Amino acid sequence: MDDNLSTIVVGFVQVVATIASTLLVDRTGRKILLLISDILMGISLVMLGVYFYLKDINDPVYKNIGWLPLLSMVIFIIAFSLGYGPIPWLMVGEILPPRALGKIYINYFEFSKSSIVSFGLGIASSIATVFNWFLAFLVTQFFEDLQTSIGAAWCFWMFGIICGIGALYVTFFLPETKGKSLDEIQNFFISLSTPTLNSEHSNPGLLEDES
Repeated sequence: MDDNLSTIVVGFVQVVATIASTLLVDRTGRKILLLISDILMGISLVMLGVYFYLKDINDPVYKNIGWLPLLSMVIFIIAFSLGYGPIPWLMVGEILPPRALGKIYINYFEFSKSSIVSFGLGIASSIATVFNWFLAFLVTQFFEDLQTSIGAAWCFWMFGIICGIGALYVTFFLPETKGKSLDEIQNFFISLSTPTLNSEHSNPGLLEDES
């Protein structure tokens, strides 16, 4: 397929999948979309690895499946745009407990409570954003070196394995935030904390007394 046409197809698919994600995220839930995203991305990466493996060993079969890289890319873009593209940015504001962050900073700053909470949440989300783009930088910077070292096939298989690990994390550790208020989400994390922290948060006037 022509390179320009391939680019148009990928861009169109990404736009459609992102719109679909915004329509589905509050109906199906965050976890199921992230899980589907992980599984489909992993499958597409494995497929891409198979293509490059056949190409590397000069198997004539790869010449008959020249459409496979584009198909794998389209599946990957759809899966990423449905889940891991938009949803983590949404969940950053949901799962970071603003009241706990406010308590951390209240001992050091003499601002209003709302300013402290916003400051704490901003710092935490900034750390998450910087870490995300730092990993993206590492992949971009060292992909060619990695490809030279272990081959294109194993590069994509390795990323597929990472997607599998991500699917396990989403299944067993990520809480579902669909239909829950910020207070309900915060209480969930408080329930996982130490008894001391639970007893502190059980007093609704704690922050007011400390401020």
